[in-house]
Amino acid sequence: MDLTDSKYIELYSKDRLDEYSSFQEHEDNFELIQSITGKIGRIEVILRNKIDAILSQDDPKWLVGEEIRINKDKVIITEDMFIDSNILKINGNDYKKSQIISWQSLGFWFKLVKKKGIAERIFDRNFLNGIDFKAFYKKKYK
Repeated sequence: MDLTDSKYIELYSKDRLDEYSSFQEHEDNFELIQSITGKIGRIEVILRNKIDAILSQDDPKWLVGEEIRINKDKVIITEDMFIDSNILKINGNDYKKSQIISWQSLGFWFKLVKKKGIAERIFDRNFLNGIDFKAFYKKKYK
């Protein structure tokens, strides 16, 4: 990065940069974050789909009573919002259940696992066995 020290400090803030021993260490931290972000994203998608599959086995409308986010709005799902088990009408708009599921935060999913008491069903010994992160890394970064 061809930035003067003063420009670098202006862009990232002195307080933030004071936490690092050098600008290079700060840049190395960005590289580290970049190398793991995709993996975390994959785990999040796998996790939410597995949670939905487990909860849907017991009740396809398991979202009833849950507070979700649609855009910036919080909505509590009610039974009458379901057009069928995969389509909901919320505030006059139709949404696929899969859309709603994909919009929820990782925090939502962790709270839901705890609330529903399904951790053992999700995090069994085979959890994530189908992903070879080393192969992903070699393909993308070599």
